[in-house]
Amino acid sequence: MAAMALVDHSRRFSGKYPVEFYREKVREYFSGNPLHRFVQNFRNYMTHVRIAKSNWVVKHDKQGSSVFFFLTQENLSKWDGWDIPSKSYIAENPDGVNVEEFFNDYSRMVKLFHDWFRSQVWQKHSEELREFFDCKKAYNAINVRSTWNMLIKQTFLPKKIDPYMYLDRYLSNNEIAEVLSLPFRTKQQVDRIIKFVDEYRACDGELRKSVYELFGVTE
Repeated sequence: MAAMALVDHSRRFSGKYPVEFYREKVREYFSGNPLHRFVQNFRNYMTHVRIAKSNWVVKHDKQGSSVFFFLTQENLSKWDGWDIPSKSYIAENPDGVNVEEFFNDYSRMVKLFHDWFRSQVWQKHSEELREFFDCKKAYNAINVRSTWNMLIKQTFLPKKIDPYMYLDRYLSNNEIAEVLSLPFRTKQQVDRIIKFVDEYRACDGELRKSVYELFGVTE
């Protein structure tokens, strides 16, 4: 299950980038938690015993009909590998374990833990992260600059492609409205387009000159 892979990944990551209270938070969110133990044992059940059978139930309300899938206690109890917390979780659901609910509940719990973990990593390792993202930004800028230079010079200009036809692929409606409020085919207008699109500030003087040519700037 992906959840168990995430556990392994988090454990390795925290070993390399430790933060305070990691073990305490793991115990708070997971260790001994009936839902977490059920998920762990359910993985073993599905992997080594059998594919779990689920019953479906149709419920009606004012909004219409809804279909729910349940893992029944009868089917789950046929396996003797459940530990005490897992049995407790199963017992808390006498009508069966609602598949959608238990996945949603577990996803929320995992998200809460990783929201906390991510914020702690950002605080403790902010300098290392800053250096990493600076390097990543520089790499992306070089890569984007090379790509756009090649596309504009070798493809767009020779084929006389009209870039205004493709603005909606890169700009929001509000951004397009702002661009079109500026004088058409001017440096002012194209500079605004570049500002919106150039996420990594890759546009140097040479590339900007090519973009002006592509847009037919007349200034």
